[in-house]
Amino acid sequence: MLGHLLGINATKPESLLQFMKSLPVSDIIDMQKHLQMNEDLNRCFSTPFAPCVEVGLENATDGHFLLESPKELIVSGNFTQVPMIIGIVSNEGSLGLDNRRKIDEFKEFLPYDIRQVTDIDELNSLDRKVKMFYFKNETIGLESAKSYMDVCGDLEIVNGIQQTLDYQLERSKEPIYVYAFTFEGKFNYMNHHMAQEFDVQLPSGPYHMDEIGYLFHQGNRKSALKHNSTEVKTINHITKMWTDFAKTNDPNGFHANEYWENTEKDHPRYLEIGELLKMAGSLLVPERMTFWKTIYSSVNT
Repeated sequence: MLGHLLGINATKPESLLQFMKSLPVSDIIDMQKHLQMNEDLNRCFSTPFAPCVEVGLENATDGHFLLESPKELIVSGNFTQVPMIIGIVSNEGSLGLDNRRKIDEFKEFLPYDIRQVTDIDELNSLDRKVKMFYFKNETIGLESAKSYMDVCGDLEIVNGIQQTLDYQLERSKEPIYVYAFTFEGKFNYMNHHMAQEFDVQLPSGPYHMDEIGYLFHQGNRKSALKHNSTEVKTINHITKMWTDFAKTNDPNGFHANEYWENTEKDHPRYLEIGELLKMAGSLLVPERMTFWKTIYSSVNT
């Protein structure tokens, strides 16, 4: 179907691959919106193409990558144990702002794995519970953008990260370093980009992927910053911690104003990366993650 939309009627995978390799990446990405199913339109993020289990190849030994779902692999302990850095930004759900109609008609308050195992009456009850938790009596729309971004971020990213942490901490003996990026500065590209797209005031704070602007080179923008600016300090903090971790499995080679402790099952903690670095002794967004733990415990997933 994708090949047909892009202008080729070939059915052999090799021919489709060669044709798609000849196209600009942007053409393939833009065409995805025409392949969304109805249920995709009600979700915060729509991803018609994503890594998937290679069905029918469970007994294969060569040339295949994903033979079980990532969740099953982690729960079973069938993964390579290595030290890990994992984290979030303040507004992960910002990607859900890509479509105003989607915001106004938003009604999918539960993740896919819960919808698959829950009957319609319980689904309706849980939908109402989630809606009340995030929106209270607010009207769902751009006027309640912060609540909308919170629920989208938790549904699509943050809760999955928390579940991954829970499973990893049960089975891995290697250290896991957790961060929450809250810094707001000139390299918060996604925040600035979204602000130009809409005609209402959007929530402050970093948006999805905004930490990347401080980890990787951003053209000539750094040269315009003062040496003692908070942006340069944040760049120095992040690049040193990440490169130290890559070299030594420990991000603490850089003597900043805070030691980054690894999280533990019975002692959750994370490093907040704001204008200063500081440790927090809790789950990520603790009230919201505790809420989702309660939701999941009420259904059999």
